[in-house]
Amino acid sequence: MKFLLSLILSLFLSMSVLAQSKTLTASNGQQITIDGTDGFRGNDELWMYSVTYYSRKPTNESGVDVYVIDGRIWEIRDRAGVVFLQGRQDPGPISVGINGYVLSAHGAARRWVMANLVKGQAVSLDGKVPVTSVSPYLYPGSGMIQAENGKATYFRGKNVPRSQDFIVLLTPDYYKNTPPNDAGIDVLIVKNRVTQINDRASAVYLTKTKDPGPIKIDDEINSLIVSGNGEGRKWILENLSIGNAVSINTGDGKEVTPLVRTSCFDGAHYRKVVTSFDSWTGIAGFVKIGTPKVDEARLDEKDRLPIDNFSIYLGGNAGGKFEVDAGLTWEFTVDNNGKKSDRRNAFRPFWRTQKAGDWNSAPAKEEFYFYPGETVQLAVLVAGPGRLKLIVTDNKTKMFQTEFDAEGFVAGAPRQFKRVNAIDQRSNEGRPTQATKAEIRGTEWLQTVLLRGEGATTQQLPFGTSRGTEMNCGGGLISVTPVDPSKGGERIDIIGTPKN
Repeated sequence: MKFLLSLILSLFLSMSVLAQSKTLTASNGQQITIDGTDGFRGNDELWMYSVTYYSRKPTNESGVDVYVIDGRIWEIRDRAGVVFLQGRQDPGPISVGINGYVLSAHGAARRWVMANLVKGQAVSLDGKVPVTSVSPYLYPGSGMIQAENGKATYFRGKNVPRSQDFIVLLTPDYYKNTPPNDAGIDVLIVKNRVTQINDRASAVYLTKTKDPGPIKIDDEINSLIVSGNGEGRKWILENLSIGNAVSINTGDGKEVTPLVRTSCFDGAHYRKVVTSFDSWTGIAGFVKIGTPKVDEARLDEKDRLPIDNFSIYLGGNAGGKFEVDAGLTWEFTVDNNGKKSDRRNAFRPFWRTQKAGDWNSAPAKEEFYFYPGETVQLAVLVAGPGRLKLIVTDNKTKMFQTEFDAEGFVAGAPRQFKRVNAIDQRSNEGRPTQATKAEIRGTEWLQTVLLRGEGATTQQLPFGTSRGTEMNCGGGLISVTPVDPSKGGERIDIIGTPKN
């Protein structure tokens, strides 16, 4: 794993926020000098603070504070305006999460902030990040909930008042002392399972019945409350039911337990192991490629090529919205004379995102062909804001690597990673999986690791089934034989369901 470790360090040490940024650019193009970082804000100055420093030593009420996450303004709190201009009580410093940074301005710098910065708009440090329009997927850095059906959404905050259209996470003590009003829905989670749902908004405003009131909590040690309003309430009704398993990222930095089970996606025969949504920053593994066999009775009527195909890949999801697949797929080859093979006969690197038509593959060259029986290392790593890196190598003579745009893989957004072995079916995603005699036998994951955190503190953790949700989907025969569970090792044979 020396190759992997050196690669991780070189990538992740470069991902930290620039501690010595000199200028800030607003979305309207106006710029201002940043006078310092993590220190005393002087008269007429603009300072930049890490969330760690700011949470320990917040600025005083003589200025305005701006909370920025992934290049966008999450909150502006004009403490000076409230206290000295309006004569009201100081609202105090911003409650920050574990991500982003805070800008704090006094005097002339405060006036610049009030004139040029707007909540939801983008900002740029040193002009290195393009200033773009408002993102509907701004992540506030306050944790997430994943439902049993695989759907996920973020919390607006933890132990904060519930606001319009958002979902918040509440501890029993906070909920008992400060329960939300009747304009939303409350869900009791006990040991990662939904045990009670009180749709107070429906009772009071839709059916005109008695308000059921706040939920009574018996087990305060193992319980959490999820409360939603508006669009947040709608998400809860669509995705959570009593008895369902859930996975909750509380935003406290602790490793998140994966779902006990989750739903399959129709259209293929596949084995998948998928993580929780957590601060994962990559996945890597060594895999011995299995041997595929097509179903000669299932050929396309037009091109007479097999309808089934085969893939071995990694991938991820960011924020519950943005899915990425990257690894190896069974492909055509081109010989030295430029002739394309009649059938697919080698695995070749590929990557795709959810954007329409965004399917990419390595060039059809011998150095990028990988064959059954070969042992290959695959890695998908966060390479920067909105960027992922794919690496495929035999650690001998063949190596392919590329960086690509991956929308949603932004700083702070909880990420999910996966490894997948599949018999894919052409143009059949989301449709009932078709019976086939296609098979791929002998694929063996020798080792799989997850990367958690970034920079010098990055952890490499074994990706066994204890850190993932197992999914055997499609109705075919999927045989899984543990090889070395401590290293995330297993042998996988996938045999499609034969026609009767």
